[in-house]
Amino acid sequence: MPDEIIDRGMASMVQTEARRTWQVVGWIVSADDPGHPGKFVARLLCGRPSPYVLLGDTLTELRAQLPAGLSRQPVEPEGAVELWYAL
Repeated sequence: MPDEIIDRGMASMVQTEARRTWQVVGWIVSADDPGHPGKFVARLLCGRPSPYVLLGDTLTELRAQLPAGLSRQPVEPEGAVELWYAL
């Protein structure tokens, strides 16, 4: 499934829609994704593979695109830079 690069407004909409179906919804941030070299990537997590991604040249730029109301988790899974959940 190819990635669909979205902006902050669309990220907010897809996150809201995902929360109607899934109890746990979040964004996992990684660096140097093979499909997006040299970029920070935030991918929507919602119980199934998601094509929705946000891209940023810097971590600060990427964080600015994340939807409002997220909580950063203190521990990230291996290979992740950050993990944010909509609580």
